[in-house]
Amino acid sequence: MAPSNTQFLQLLFMAIFVLLANSDPSLPQQPYRHIPLDGAIGPESILFDNFGDGPYTGTSDGRVMKWNRATQKWDEFATQPQRDGVLCDGSRDPDFEAECGRPLGLQLNRVTGEFYIVDAYHGLLVVGPRGGMATPVVTSAEGRPFIFLDGVDVDQATGMVYFTEASGVYTRKDHELVSANGDRTGRIISYNPWTREVRVLLGNLPFPNGVALSRDGSFLLVSETSALRVMRYWLRGPRSGDYEVFAFVPGFPDNIKMNSRGEFWVAVAHGLVSDPDAGTVVGVKLNEDGAVLQVLVDKQIEGTVSVSEVQESNGAIWIGSVDQPFVGIYINF
Repeated sequence: MAPSNTQFLQLLFMAIFVLLANSDPSLPQQPYRHIPLDGAIGPESILFDNFGDGPYTGTSDGRVMKWNRATQKWDEFATQPQRDGVLCDGSRDPDFEAECGRPLGLQLNRVTGEFYIVDAYHGLLVVGPRGGMATPVVTSAEGRPFIFLDGVDVDQATGMVYFTEASGVYTRKDHELVSANGDRTGRIISYNPWTREVRVLLGNLPFPNGVALSRDGSFLLVSETSALRVMRYWLRGPRSGDYEVFAFVPGFPDNIKMNSRGEFWVAVAHGLVSDPDAGTVVGVKLNEDGAVLQVLVDKQIEGTVSVSEVQESNGAIWIGSVDQPFVGIYINF
């Protein structure tokens, strides 16, 4: 889908910004460390629990894994009920995703300790602090079964869960067709765990992907991957229900994660390569008004790598991906 004139101008601005930002000493020059996965690939989303343990991440074989710092190994944390371990463990085959599951978005209710898992094929699931077999809580909305769920966030004050359906036509296995065919069947959905009410907040969207609440819970940010932009949906206040452009990014936006200062890291898949010697755009940090605070550029991550998450935690930047066999880390960021 060709960008509009507005998109083009935004991307041109970002290209200039990236060229200027490459000399910024705040951009990471440290070695890019890896934590390899065991067989599977695609640590799409990254999560740390209330004790700082983790990371937790979903992988291509349908499991949510937890990094054990003591043993320096990955432990199985949670799976969806229909998964066959004999068939699925270590699988990288997209043809097995529907059966094995493909956990994408992860978020924690830090009050109850419950983990919410968005499985691309099996809906919104929840599991307790000790993990185990996750329970499906939402598999459809307004009578339409989910086809391709993607991102999730939780309002820590109210317990409300917000998540995205990237497409109502194409499954995750065929995710490239969502953008290629201009699909606009995506939705933003809310789930109230106390009343079990499911609401479609917005529909007819082009590949809604990552989702993140603002610090005060007044608005929701949503990546529209096909449109190369981040949108803002107002949840309350005089503009409640309004949906507007928040920022354009130099690539395909994926997950959005808020840091402890209320700023947002937007992961950029197949980001702009401003200069072969400068590196590839991996992520963009935005403030609550959508202004660019920082562009994360790296020479060690090739443009062919589909970066899905940039998260700031424990003094490091953590990098997720849908197609790599490791979690990436910039230490002492």
